[in-house]
Amino acid sequence: MRLSPPTSPISLFRKGFTLLELLVVVSILAIIAGLILVNYDGFQERAANQATSHTLATLTQTVNAYNTVEQHFPDQLETLLSATPQNPQFESDSLHTKADAVTNPAPISMLTRQLAAKMTPRALTAEQLDSLRAVGIQRLRFIDALGDQNNQSNTLAVFGPDGNPGVVGPIEGIDNPNTAFEPPGRANQNLGRGFYTDLGEVGTVPAGLKLMIWGGQGTGASGEPDPTPNFQNTLVNADPEAVLVALGVGRSCTMISSQFRAGSDYGNTTLVTAPFDGGVGAGQYQHFTLLIDVSVNPAKFIRVVDARGIPSDNKNISTVKR
Repeated sequence: MRLSPPTSPISLFRKGFTLLELLVVVSILAIIAGLILVNYDGFQERAANQATSHTLATLTQTVNAYNTVEQHFPDQLETLLSATPQNPQFESDSLHTKADAVTNPAPISMLTRQLAAKMTPRALTAEQLDSLRAVGIQRLRFIDALGDQNNQSNTLAVFGPDGNPGVVGPIEGIDNPNTAFEPPGRANQNLGRGFYTDLGEVGTVPAGLKLMIWGGQGTGASGEPDPTPNFQNTLVNADPEAVLVALGVGRSCTMISSQFRAGSDYGNTTLVTAPFDGGVGAGQYQHFTLLIDVSVNPAKFIRVVDARGIPSDNKNISTVKR
């Protein structure tokens, strides 16, 4: 009988993989996985940019259609500011709070870094405010300054649905950032903390009122219009010397069909819900913003920008999150 030669230990070991070979295989797999993730992330970013561009175009068309049919601009727009309401009054029919005036307006903490860098709160002249009144913009929404804080519990000056002062949690932990300018919700809900104020009579400047101005263009210390050319205006194809007021389209906007307002349904000139930019970080302001030129009377709608201040035809601009 012929016996097979004994198998050496080296031969037995070579039937498997060496440690070095295993490490090489693992490294190759890690590289492949990294490439897949990079491509997936790139696809996600491209898809998000395309969705945002589509929303910007749709919102622009809706604003123009609304203005054509209704002969005025949407009202109840969001100022992107927090402020202290003066003499807040609860409206039991709408569950909203109206204030006679505001004091100490300041940019809300929820703004993305990119959007906040493009705007400055400024006082406007009576003529500039009249240009807003001429196109039907009369009610402006603010966040209660007491709600733009990060205390675990914040008792507001504005009222909840039961007619008592609302109580909310920290702004950075808000359950839905798209409700920030809305009235407070029920107990134990960290949602709305908003109110509105009225622009008042033609030719007047409400005490303490400031609005967010694209690029900071507005009025100088003497109250006269600031004619300094504004580079930010060129990004949205506006006159460099124009004064552009920035106002957000939120849930209470009259262009959103589901919200309270006087009058009948506006049909095809409204949106079912306020569109939002899902490409920004959690807890940040997500609504789209209208830029309105108040250096002419009546005011002129210029452009819509996303939550980072980017118009639809500039989506190649960096979209790094805050």
